[in-house]
Amino acid sequence: AEHDADWHVRRDAVLRTKDRGLLARRAVGDPDWQVREAAVRRVRDQAALRKCAEWDKAWQVRRAAVERVESQVVVNHRGRSDDAWQVRLAAMKRCDDPSVVANRAQWDDTAEVRLVAIARLTDPVLLGEIARNAAEPGERARAEERLGDLASEGSEGHP
Repeated sequence: AEHDADWHVRRDAVLRTKDRGLLARRAVGDPDWQVREAAVRRVRDQAALRKCAEWDKAWQVRRAAVERVESQVVVNHRGRSDDAWQVRLAAMKRCDDPSVVANRAQWDDTAEVRLVAIARLTDPVLLGEIARNAAEPGERARAEERLGDLASEGSEGHP
């Protein structure tokens, strides 16, 4: 089934196998993105996940890898520079680099990515700027909401 011409058969094999080597091989090397994505969702091999997140030509595979890879360097890089907004969105949900989050909150081409980034910002000055100046009302509202969250976090435990 691993070498079947029909990608459906190869994907089904990936979904059923317990062979970690097969999962890693299919994640990195299958000719069809549907099989690579299915393998990425099951593989534990971090080297394979890093390779797929950084280099796979299909955004669906890169997104699946970004959701599972442990390397914050990879997650942060995909969040800043992936061509596909779907991959940047997945990365923003896990990104731990405040400069990448701030960059995407202000400059991403896609509203969904900007909104997730705004919700993760911790810089009250930048949030205030977005709340006052963002072109989209939803982004201004999200920044105001986040400022409120930060204010209440800061005042917890203080009379």
